[in-house]
Amino acid sequence: MNKPKYIIGKFKDNEVKINQLQRKIFANEIKAAENKEVLIELADPNKIRSAAQNAYYWVVLNQLARDTGTEVWKWHNFFKYTFLHDKIKKMKLDGEELAILPSTTELKISEMVDYLNNIVGERDRDGNIIKPGWIGEHYPEFLIPDPKDYYEQ
Repeated sequence: MNKPKYIIGKFKDNEVKINQLQRKIFANEIKAAENKEVLIELADPNKIRSAAQNAYYWVVLNQLARDTGTEVWKWHNFFKYTFLHDKIKKMKLDGEELAILPSTTELKISEMVDYLNNIVGERDRDGNIIKPGWIGEHYPEFLIPDPKDYYEQ
């Protein structure tokens, strides 16, 4: 276990509460790390999304742009409009109402997890997609990069 794993949980009553899937992932990682020194980082999931999340997002977008011939910025704006619509701000300019798309740099870690899951899908502990995201539903032939290659160093 030389690569970091990220699991979102909640401390309550001196226990860490995590969902069933993440609990399985966490249990397997602990077993794999037995008798090894590990670093445990406690971070607030309400903080801004991680650099690893951002790197993975842009790898996916660039590969999608390359495979489809649609410019990367168009995919970026499409996904923001599609999955961050509740964060769109409206403003008037010269009497005309404009929609200002949110920036992914303002997403919290947990929001970025949801955003990425909506785009690429949710994976099980073995890295298999268990719930396809938008890309899997609309471009089933697209080979979604494995996030392990970007979240792990």
